[in-house]
Amino acid sequence: MREASQNQDGKKIVEFSRSIHKRQSEIDRIFNELEKLTDFLEEKRTKFEKKLEELEK
Repeated sequence: MREASQNQDGKKIVEFSRSIHKRQSEIDRIFNELEKLTDFLEEKRTKFEKKLEELEK
């Protein structure tokens, strides 16, 4: 990107910019999926801990 900027290569700059945007969108999508799965796991863990406590009584 720096080289393209220094060379004022507009076409390459646009390509890099689009690629960066695409990758950032993919990172955001995957991160959102991770958050949902983490919430799901936490919910299951909490239920499991409660059941385990009941069994230990």
